Amino acid sequence: MVKEIRMTKNYGQFTLLEGNRHINRLKVERLKKSMANNYVPVPIIVNSKNEVIDGQHRLEAVKSLDLALHYYSMGRMGIEETRALNMNGTPWKNNDHLHSYMTREREEHPDSYQDLPYHQFFYIKNTYKLHFQIVLTLIGIHDFAVGGELFKEGRLKIDNFFKLEKDAKYIHSMKDHYDRWKNRPFMAAMCIVMSQRVFNRDKWIRKLSMNRAKMYRCTNKSDYVVCMEQIYNWNERNKVIFKRTVNG
Repeated sequence: MVKEIRMTKNYGQFTLLEGNRHINRLKVERLKKSMANNYVPVPIIVNSKNEVIDGQHRLEAVKSLDLALHYYSMGRMGIEETRALNMNGTPWKNNDHLHSYMTREREEHPDSYQDLPYHQFFYIKNTYKLHFQIVLTLIGIHDFAVGGELFKEGRLKIDNFFKLEKDAKYIHSMKDHYDRWKNRPFMAAMCIVMSQRVFNRDKWIRKLSMNRAKMYRCTNKSDYVVCMEQIYNWNERNKVIFKRTVNG
């Protein structure tokens, strides 16, 4: 079915869809420069409520330049269709999915959304300054291809938030002992050694505090594990050997 493309300068009739990704101002500025040089009208897509399904950055750019906006309506579309549609354009980033599902949690559970998985994920990631994949690892998802899809599809589950926060807080405490603690391979190596029974958290902090100079910068998690093993075994008669991968 061919959709009727309309044209307007009444920008105020359109609203942003709640749960859609945030406006990227740099992207808007790039669009404005391109449109100012050569305006090729690409229609935005709206739903029956005139909420923007696709093209919110184009809307902002066109509005700034006072150009004619082209659009057409796709009827009763919502955030799920928006998410699917954008997968064929500029792919959503992890934070876009996170923002969208946090919005859904607030809408569906206004009194308890803070206890739901995407809000808990956001809290851990931001409070303890951890990388996206590190939080997934601490949750217990070691296959990032599978974990990433679960996350993007809205199927994230956190079975033990208390343990998750305890582990996140421990990694964050490394900031007092290692300047490069925010390095993702270092965090990944921490996840690996923390998952092993032979690893004692208090002992590691004690050994690291006495051997800071030996905690050299590595380019991958396996080399970091080797370095950690050497520091952990420093001045010990009974040496331990750390596995190089996370226990699944």
